[in-house]
Amino acid sequence: MASSIGTFKTAWKARLAADATLTAAGVYVSLGNPYPGGMRVKDLVMVGDATPEPGQEPVGIGSDFREEKYEIEMVVSCIRPAQELYSDIEAAAFVIFNAVEASLIAWRSVASPYGGLNGWAYISNVGTREAFTRDADGKVIERECGIIFAVMVTARI
Repeated sequence: MASSIGTFKTAWKARLAADATLTAAGVYVSLGNPYPGGMRVKDLVMVGDATPEPGQEPVGIGSDFREEKYEIEMVVSCIRPAQELYSDIEAAAFVIFNAVEASLIAWRSVASPYGGLNGWAYISNVGTREAFTRDADGKVIERECGIIFAVMVTARI
């Protein structure tokens, strides 16, 4: 059974990587987790896993088109030295998040929205988390604000 997940994720990552606001700020955009190779970045947007809703529904009686719905996990991460205030780190993360959301909204009105898919996408389920990096002695050396959210997609395939 065909799916639009790969097409959407690849196009979404490419759009974010080319976004002038994110590029100017030095934000790294990743399809999947960039860290297994040992790479550490200060500011990151990660396009993560996709979770489909069960089944693909026919668009209408006698139609060859189906509708699929899925949720793409997203993370915005800002890592700063441990002595920085969390409120400042969180504010920086929300600047990046707002640029991501603005890009998704603007994508609706281009000639070929959503990488050429006939569908709809929006942001949902926004939350934050704080994390720490410790050195070998257990001393906190970095703190992170992560904004975790989902891009909900409905696509006609």
